[in-house]
Amino acid sequence: MIQSLAPIKNIINALKAAKNPQAYIQEMIAADPNMKKAINYINANGGDPKKAFYKLAQENGLNPEEILHGIL
Repeated sequence: MIQSLAPIKNIINALKAAKNPQAYIQEMIAADPNMKKAINYINANGGDPKKAFYKLAQENGLNPEEILHGIL
């Protein structure tokens, strides 16, 4: 079952509110080693965040559409 999606929703809302989303992302990467891992995973999967997300969800036996529906 999907854990709490609140942290992901918070990040999405912060990105929407940021005047410079790219700078905000860079700050997040610098502050959180897990974000760096996520970026490395995305880059290792062709640099496409959506493709990497779907692949990671499926590798973990999760339905990516269900996750997105719960967030958006």
